[in-house]
Amino acid sequence: HVYMAGSSLVNDVNVPVYWKDKTIVELSSIDDTCSGYANSIVANGQDIHIAGTTRLCATGGTPVAAYWKNGVRTDLERPAAHAHEASEAQQVIVVNENVYIAGYVTGDHGPLPVYWLNGQLVYLNSIPYEGTKARASNIYVDGSDVYVSGAALFDTAYPVYWKNGTAYELPLPSGYSGTSVPLPIYGANGDIYVFGHLHHKRTQTNWDTSERPVYWKNGVLVPLFPLTEGAGYSYGGTVFNGVPYSAGAYVEGALYTPTVWTDLIRQKLPMIDEGLYGMTHSVVANRYGVFVSGWTYQSLNPDDPEALLRAIPCYWVNGERVDLSMLTSQSAYARDIFVTQY
Repeated sequence: HVYMAGSSLVNDVNVPVYWKDKTIVELSSIDDTCSGYANSIVANGQDIHIAGTTRLCATGGTPVAAYWKNGVRTDLERPAAHAHEASEAQQVIVVNENVYIAGYVTGDHGPLPVYWLNGQLVYLNSIPYEGTKARASNIYVDGSDVYVSGAALFDTAYPVYWKNGTAYELPLPSGYSGTSVPLPIYGANGDIYVFGHLHHKRTQTNWDTSERPVYWKNGVLVPLFPLTEGAGYSYGGTVFNGVPYSAGAYVEGALYTPTVWTDLIRQKLPMIDEGLYGMTHSVVANRYGVFVSGWTYQSLNPDDPEALLRAIPCYWVNGERVDLSMLTSQSAYARDIFVTQY
């Protein structure tokens, strides 16, 4: 089965959902009038675990970290002194029946990187560069070692990972900053990979602020293509048989195209309308092939170049697109993908 987590628009409100194969299932929110997102999904035996965020409109859209087990939502613990302030849950994994969820809560100085272990808060107190704010996004567990990736937050984001609570800075090339988007982290054969993209800094002579997809292997930066030769995004990453896979998009002219990289080899994925654009967000590789989740855009009126677009959620199996069902005729987005058997 192929499972995906994401959101589907209903009356312009994002509703958290998941898909099992092509069937969509709506998830509960803390406030039905405010948007929510399912960010990550794991199927383990008969149980479906999902991490995400729903928002409270009454407090201006405060995000609240959520965990759904078999559709039942639990709002995750926040620090007692900041029990009504922002929190988000980005990734869930299940290891030896223990449920780990990476994300952030609000502390005295702003976002604090954390993970929840079976619902209990674990703080990542070590923030590099003598900082006070950071976010955690992804988590990987190997035996007794817990690896968490994220970003230290200053005027911009600086990518970092923690091993058993100790922070390690991930290097940035001159002229680039990090991003606080998901930074998937995986271990393979003793190597630690972190996936993501860089943000080009604007200068007085160069206004280019586009992104460059990369990964770090044991702390060494590997661009997916030379930094001076194009732009793109990377939101998802995994390792299979020692090969890193990245999922995101490659910028072509004014548009971006859904893309998966096998190490540094780029593969453009088919869209509903090749004249529009699309995005991939997560990738799984196994003995059955390469599975990628995302969405592509469709014009509501193909005869009108100014017509509104809607996002159609999908996944690709070995390069072939499978479109998914939606709650309404508005847009929907498939973010994370998990494959049990195929």
